[in-house]
Amino acid sequence: MIKYGVDNLYLYDFSLEGTELEKVIKEDKIIYEKKFTEKENGIVLVYKKTIDHDGFEKISSSLSFNPNSLLRGNNIANSDAQEIQIAIDILAKKLRRNKIYFNKTGAKVRTAAFNINFEIDFEKYIDTLFLIIFQETKAITFNGSVIKSPYIDMGDKIETIRHPIKNNTKRQFYNKSILEKLGYPWTRYEIEPSSQLFRGRVNKVLDNKSMEAVTLDLFLKNFDSIAKHMILCDLKKYFKKSQVFLENRHKNLLIKELRQFKINSKIKSQRNVYEFLNEKYKIYDREFLKTAYYEFDKHNFKREELKIEAKYSHLDTKNQIGYLMNALRV
Repeated sequence: MIKYGVDNLYLYDFSLEGTELEKVIKEDKIIYEKKFTEKENGIVLVYKKTIDHDGFEKISSSLSFNPNSLLRGNNIANSDAQEIQIAIDILAKKLRRNKIYFNKTGAKVRTAAFNINFEIDFEKYIDTLFLIIFQETKAITFNGSVIKSPYIDMGDKIETIRHPIKNNTKRQFYNKSILEKLGYPWTRYEIEPSSQLFRGRVNKVLDNKSMEAVTLDLFLKNFDSIAKHMILCDLKKYFKKSQVFLENRHKNLLIKELRQFKINSKIKSQRNVYEFLNEKYKIYDREFLKTAYYEFDKHNFKREELKIEAKYSHLDTKNQIGYLMNALRV
């Protein structure tokens, strides 16, 4: 069963009542502030009270943390509403030990890193994951390069497939097995929406178009619905677009290219049409090779079908997309 959860959570508008703040005097204002950082749990706290020369007071606060690290000491699983609440209590105790008195009353959620975990081998699914996330911006970032074609050899030891950040929203698949040094297959999909996208989607879930901020209490109360919508709103669309791409543009391309290759081979003595197609276009699924050959030569199809199945059984994107959809029940 798929669990919808978060790893990083970003809060603001909390208070630090009773906490001693450091005073910083500047030319036109006085700043009272408190900062705290703990990298292993992703904790970054910044609290500022600014008083300008007219006596106008402005308070700003931000806090990010990883509930999973606080609860388990790692980031393998993800956290639901109940676990987030427990993690906040642990965080508050940790801050108190540092004489920081965190008060969550009135705190609001700016955004969160929503995610799900699949028990699949990232490397075996890499072409499928590439195709799925390619649907958002028609570009993929990996190994420091931006790829704008659906036909690219991903190579080995890829840990993360992400699209270039769009409007401050991050989306990615990554290999938790490698990153966490696990002895079993574990792949994560994650979306960290911009604050604007986050509010918009929460408003849609709660059917409240005018809500300008999401309180922590409201977020936790409706967590399951919010987290599920954040993830499925994208993935359902990407699955559908991937299927349309495969069944239309991609299949038709392979049919056309196989036919042309076979015609040319009579003149140029070319061989290995399947290797040619796989290297140039990335076949994605062996069923498309069968379809392409059947369209070209029905007489010898049975022979070629056995050959394709023997050599290209690992090309299984259609079934892999179906598995992911079934796991999410979409």
